[in-house]
Amino acid sequence: MTFKSFWSVYLNHHSLPGTRVLHYFATTIGLLSAVEAIVMGRPLVLLAGIAIGYVIAIGSHWLIERNPPLIRVNAWWGAIADLRMCWLALRGHLARELVDSEAWRKQRQKFERSRTARASMRVRYITLAVGALGLVAGLLDLDDIFEPGAGLHYPIIQLGMPVAAFIAATVAGIKSIGLARLAQSVHAQSLDARSIDARSVKRDSLWRAHLALLAFGALAMAMAEFAEAGFQPSAEFYLAVALLTGAIGCVTIVIGASAGRFAAAGGGSMAKAHTGQDRASAP
Repeated sequence: MTFKSFWSVYLNHHSLPGTRVLHYFATTIGLLSAVEAIVMGRPLVLLAGIAIGYVIAIGSHWLIERNPPLIRVNAWWGAIADLRMCWLALRGHLARELVDSEAWRKQRQKFERSRTARASMRVRYITLAVGALGLVAGLLDLDDIFEPGAGLHYPIIQLGMPVAAFIAATVAGIKSIGLARLAQSVHAQSLDARSIDARSVKRDSLWRAHLALLAFGALAMAMAEFAEAGFQPSAEFYLAVALLTGAIGCVTIVIGASAGRFAAAGGGSMAKAHTGQDRASAP
């Protein structure tokens, strides 16, 4: 297999914008760890950052894309493809690459039926506000980099990761809300149902990425605050962090599932109403 053919397969495995957002964030962590390793002279930081980035990137396939990662196919080409995807996205050229690689109808059927990623507009606005507040708090904390007594052993990583996570969460949340509002207008105009399905899949994938980044940013900021205060983590602390992360994930799934049931019930009634109107207007 050549890299050109691998690139086509890679794009098909990263067809959802939520998956790509988490890959952008994973790449950012890798770059931050590289800068930290160079500045601090600690190469192990780079290895830890790469490991965290791979965990996030692989997790995005389980959480959003629902397909296996390509690390088993060719890990080296996968890393190069990640960098190329980020570079094309920064230049605004990625959309042209994705035109021939999207597979909404066949590969995304399970995702379309999933209710865990759907939520009302009110919930979306609330979490978006939380992400914006976290971003402001993270930006205000950046001045600790220049304070020698801040108690941060890896300031670029410890202060940069929360900011990067909240920036990505805010962008994903804004795009998710925009697609949700657009889908509502499309429903109101009774346009092509296939375009509605495509927008719904994109919206829900961004919503899942938004929640994951929000939880990661909050956890990273809490860890940085503990380190700044001189807190020495123990095994019990790491266990509590793991339990808190699991609790956040469970609450996220419950909220998404509940909102999805309400949305499905409303959507079903709307569909019946539209069907009744169509029958009444039929000659």
